[in-house]
Amino acid sequence: MSDLDRAVQTVVRRCLNIQPDEDVVVVVDEPLQDLGEKLRTAAQQSGADAVLTVMSPRATDGSEPPAPVAEALAACDVFIAPASRSLSHTLARKRASEGGARGATMPHVTADMLARLMSIDFDRLRSRSHAIADLLDKGTEAHVTCPRGTDLRLDLRGRQGIADDGDLTERGAFGNLPCGEGFIAPAGGEGTMYARSIAAIGLTHGHPAKLTVENGHLTAATGAGRPEREPDPRPRAFPVRSATGVEPLDHRSPRTADEATKPT
Repeated sequence: MSDLDRAVQTVVRRCLNIQPDEDVVVVVDEPLQDLGEKLRTAAQQSGADAVLTVMSPRATDGSEPPAPVAEALAACDVFIAPASRSLSHTLARKRASEGGARGATMPHVTADMLARLMSIDFDRLRSRSHAIADLLDKGTEAHVTCPRGTDLRLDLRGRQGIADDGDLTERGAFGNLPCGEGFIAPAGGEGTMYARSIAAIGLTHGHPAKLTVENGHLTAATGAGRPEREPDPRPRAFPVRSATGVEPLDHRSPRTADEATKPT
């Protein structure tokens, strides 16, 4: 069995635990049809009634899928959505989850990424994810630094650490795959951070931006390339998630920072 085949089985059997006679919809855009068919075939081999829907790539992350795809999501028991653009925060995905469907989105996934990050010792990944979440849960402050100049302190008091362990087996469960991290939503923060991609301010490419956070609010973003949309100039709550990733636990090492799960 190839690494990709093992990864597909992990998604279908371990993460989603697809059962006989369940209605499964796999949503892909054109560049990911081959991967989508592998996932559909694996779901069908589990005894499910699985279909593959193919759409044109969306213009941006968060753009809604076509109406027929949205209806298919709402009608299924399980959905799997590997796509070039993220469907995670679309109304169509939220409607499906609220209706009881469980599922996984895989924004920006590639076959190589999935093969390297999901054909692993999954029990160890889950154990490490929970261990990291427990450390975050017990902490009161996170101090984030990096060679580019990031120096950011995050208030963790009263917040709960969560393990992104890939368990999407409960009714209405939803998450992104590949998985493997412990994360927390800080109560506030103070300092500076350099980042290349921050969706909340429309930064998606270009040189790293310097973000200034004061009293839990983003007060300035400078030095970036032109964002996809102009950021709101008013001080605003800074939507941040502090996450520490679990490296793949086998002989393969991540090749790019975007595809790896790295401490942040």
